[in-house]
Order: sequence, then C-alpha cells, then structure tokens
Amino acid sequence: MIHFAALKSVAESFEMRDEYFSVNVGGTENLIRIMERHGVRRLVFSSSAATYGLPEQNPIPETAELRPTNPYGESKVACEELLTAHAAKHLNWSIVMLRYFNPVGSHDSALLGEFPKNAANIAAIIMEVLRGVRDEVKINGIDYETPDKTCIRDYIHIVDLATAHLAALEWTTKHLGEVIYNVGTGRGYSVKEILAAFATAAGQEIKTSVGPRRIGDVEIVVADANKIHNELGWRAKYGLQEIAASAVAWVKKNPNGFDD
Repeated sequence: MIHFAALKSVAESFEMRDEYFSVNVGGTENLIRIMERHGVRRLVFSSSAATYGLPEQNPIPETAELRPTNPYGESKVACEELLTAHAAKHLNWSIVMLRYFNPVGSHDSALLGEFPKNAANIAAIIMEVLRGVRDEVKINGIDYETPDKTCIRDYIHIVDLATAHLAALEWTTKHLGEVIYNVGTGRGYSVKEILAAFATAAGQEIKTSVGPRRIGDVEIVVADANKIHNELGWRAKYGLQEIAASAVAWVKKNPNGFDD
C-alpha cells in the first residue's frame, strides 16, 4: 500500500489547521485500521521535509530534530508518530516513511504532469505564467542569508520520486518494522535559479515581482540522501534543467491541463 492522500499547502494549512489534522492524521489513522482489518501490513507513507522546519544543519539527515514551522508539517510529524507507534505495537508490519524534498517536473512523455487547482509552489506558479493564467511570479522575500538572497530548496524530479517509492516497496517485502528516508538530491537551488532554469526551458522571459516573506518559510532546506543511497541503492538521476524541461513540455502539450 502506498499512502499519498493528504492536504499539502503550507499557506492553506494556517487557515485550515483543523481540517489538515482531520484529513492527514485522521485519514492515516483510518487507513491503518482498515489495513489491519484486511491483513494488509506493508505501507509506504508520503511524508515531507516540512517535518524538519528550521533545520540546525544542511544537508539535513533523517536524525535531525523535527521542528515544523507550519500546521502542514505538524500534521506530517503526527502521522509519522502514529505510524512509528503502530509498528512498535504490531511487529508484523513493514512501514517506510519517505520525506519528500520539493517534487517538480513531469513524465518524459508529457502525458502526466502537475495541474493544481490552487498553485502554491514555485514550479506550479511558473507554469501558470507560461499558460497565461497569471502575469508574473512573486518572489517571496529577497533578504535571506543566501548567495542571491532568495530561499534555497532541494528539487527532485517526479520520476525520481516514483522510483524511490518502488525501492521502498521492495524494502517492505524483505523487512519488518519501520524506517524513514529522505528523498532528495542533496543539491540546493535558489528561487532565482529555478526561475532561470524554467526560462531557459521555455525559451522566454518569466516576469517577476518581489513580495514579503511568507509565514512558515525556511531559508535553506536540502536533503542528506546518503541513507537511502546506502540502504536502498536509490539515487536521483535528474537535475534542475531536466526537471524544468519536462515541466515545460507538459505545459506546452497540455495548456489546459487534464481538461485537454
């Protein structure tokens, strides 16, 4: 079983805290109950780097203290705690928790891609600009202690993320208990760098404006991916320019998303 279902907007989670806990934590609790009832005891859970919040070091290892800065991250921590407790009580379970670091991009066929109803992450917003839905990308804060003064994130291609799930599923066929892995590249890119990569892929300028920092945003979040490399033999294959190219190809082929 792979558990993807969740509400996932950091900004929205401040406005809908109770619903985020009801859906994310309550939904996970209900799923565990149903799985137990039907004798399904292998689970790969979609967690998030939002669980780390304000990291004390970068790259961030799985052993880092969890200090989420938003209700979304708090809900994922609660889910992880729930699963850890369940695995400790029910020793015949096999659980892998994957902490995602900013999935972006589309399948190389340009048949599968991202088309959110309420774009919140930088890549989704850029794609709305490319589709003509909005005029510009607002950069939230240019006063961070980074080389170009914008936030730095570890962006991972969605296909790499998919293969990480396959590796995690394979782990559940051979082991009992629970384990947590970061899923990232170990390389951080700034907001300005991802804008430049998408502009290159699209062959056009992407207009920007500057706004204030968003509540809950963290300066630098980069994965230490050594654990998943060493234990599962998984490693990200795609870089930022390939991520941008795949996302742009999806937009060009499907300007109206899944409505085409």
